[in-house]
Formats: sequence, structure tokens, C-alpha cells
Amino acid sequence: MRLLAQRLLQLAVVFVVVTFFTVVLISLVPGKPEVVVIPFDDAEHTQQTKFREENNLDKPLVQQWAIWAKNFLKGDLGNYYTSTGTDPVKDRIGSALPISLLLILYVQVFSLLVSVPLAVWAAYRSGSRQDKLLNAGAFGCISLPAFATVLILTYYLGVQMNLVPTDGYTGPTEDLVGHIKSMIVPVIALSLGQIAVYFRLLRTDLQATL
Repeated sequence: MRLLAQRLLQLAVVFVVVTFFTVVLISLVPGKPEVVVIPFDDAEHTQQTKFREENNLDKPLVQQWAIWAKNFLKGDLGNYYTSTGTDPVKDRIGSALPISLLLILYVQVFSLLVSVPLAVWAAYRSGSRQDKLLNAGAFGCISLPAFATVLILTYYLGVQMNLVPTDGYTGPTEDLVGHIKSMIVPVIALSLGQIAVYFRLLRTDLQATL
């Protein structure tokens, strides 16, 4: 129980420090939020001034953070501003969360389906040319950022070969084939690093066992 209390206290301290310094860093970014959201205003900047007051940007940084933290604890995450209007951040998270969870599930399943057979195969051929090639490939996959993989796969699979859509998402209940196609690029891009990690861990354990 004491350990749990210590962990919760550490979590609270980290939350306060990270979020407060985030507020500080945002305030140091060149340009003003009200000018970005409302680039065109009247000569007296009436709308921009109103925006600053509504979002507490006219208050000291400590007070800005305190108001944000209070709203956060009440479940108010603020608004997301676009060129067409504003949306509550909570609503945007709620609409994106099911897709993200489904993507996580696909990535984990795909990573295990690929890494386990490769690890077993490499462990039985320890020291062979194939084992060394797989190890080198695993190092490369770990160091390759997912965003770069997405761009490469989208270009070749989406633009050059026209096998998958280049953007957008299709739900499984709308069109199953379209859903699979829309998930191919993100699943592969996010799985490569996981496959490499799982492969190396399983291969090492299997080599020690065998």
C-alpha cells in the first residue's frame, strides 16, 4: 500500500512538472495563439482580445496552468481549433480512440505472427548466414522511424501500385475489404519496430534454452 502511495505521489509530481513546463514552452513559441486562430481581425483586435480572455491567455503562466489543471480534473480538455470552427478535444479523442485501439490490436497480433516463427527459425540456425541477415534486418527495423515507413509504403503501395488508399479510414462494418486496405500501411509501419524487438528477445531466449 505504501509503494502504491509513493507511485501515485511520483505520478502527481511528474504530471505537475511536465504540464507546467509544457505551458511555459508553449508561451515561448514565436507567434501568438490568437493570431494563428484569428489571423484577420479589425483594427482594434477585438476578436483576438476576446479569444485571449476566453482562453485565459491574458493571465500569468501559473494561473493559466492552475485553470487548465482544474478543468482537466473536471474532464474539460479544452477545444480543438480548425479553419472551419472548434471541436471539444474530448469529442475528438472519443472518436479517434476506438480506431487507435483497433490499430494497436492489429499491430500486436501481426507482430507476434511474424516475429515468433522468425525467432524460432533463426534460433535453430544460430550463427548461419540467414540468422545474421535477420539480425541485421532487426537492427534496421528498430532504427527506422514509423513516419518514414508510412511515407515509403504510401508512395509505393498507394501511389505507384494503387493497392491501398493514400489517406482516410474505412470502418470494418462499412466495408471489410476497404477496412483491411486502409489498415495495411499503418499496421506494417508500426509493426516493424515491434517485430524486431520481439524477434531479438525470443531468439535470445530460445538460443539459451536450446
